[in-house]
Amino acid sequence: MLKRILLPVFLFILIVFVVVETLKISVLIQNKVSKEMISTSMERNMFFNKF
Repeated sequence: MLKRILLPVFLFILIVFVVVETLKISVLIQNKVSKEMISTSMERNMFFNKF
């Protein structure tokens, strides 16, 4: 009886944890990519402004 209750609860908690971690990772990657794009565009602007 207890096993029937605990298993779905445990699975739900596990799924929520995985989803939250995945979202954190995706936000980190998104931030990294946007910083990289900003950096690249600034370098490009500096390069073209010299000429």
